[in-house]
Amino acid sequence: MPPKKPCDSCKLASAALFCHLDSAFLCIACDSNIHCSNKLASRHERVWMCEVCEQAPASVTCKADAAALCVTCDSDIHSANPLAQRHERVPVEPFFDS
Repeated sequence: MPPKKPCDSCKLASAALFCHLDSAFLCIACDSNIHCSNKLASRHERVWMCEVCEQAPASVTCKADAAALCVTCDSDIHSANPLAQRHERVPVEPFFDS
């Protein structure tokens, strides 16, 4: 498995979330610094990273696996096993405040 995606801001820590408006992968500390700086920035939609590949923003949550998955991992995992294809998956809800 590839290493965790680095934070686009500090380049030191691993990214934990993705900001849609900034198209940026951020660690928790940088997200807090950037998105708590003003009211406008605090309204940016963010989502957690995929729990499997840790390289892409999560797009769905699989209720059976209790995991947030990106489009690729969702497809890979749920197309490989006929039983897994029936897992209920819901779109990831973005969050706004840090």
